[in-house]
Amino acid sequence: MEVDYTGNDNEYEAEYDTMGAQKEASIEDKLNKHEVYGDEAMKELTPILEKLTFAKDSSEEEVIQEVTKAFNLKDDYQEFDLEVVFEDGTKKEYKVNNK
Repeated sequence: MEVDYTGNDNEYEAEYDTMGAQKEASIEDKLNKHEVYGDEAMKELTPILEKLTFAKDSSEEEVIQEVTKAFNLKDDYQEFDLEVVFEDGTKKEYKVNNK
């Protein structure tokens, strides 16, 4: 997920990948000057992701609203880009460009 706001260094980026044997996670929160990687990022992201309830047939608007709320992100973003791979292997991308 990548969310960009107006101005320089105003983005929030989170990655969480548990596909296969290797697990990866990272948070690069330039809004709040907070960057964590690996196990520490996994510990932060897991409870947030467990709150999410959207499904692959949810509307783009529903998904974006739920994700921005769960991650405590403001709605005044310039760009929103989220890629999700559901448990059945379905891959969906949710993109908004307000520039």
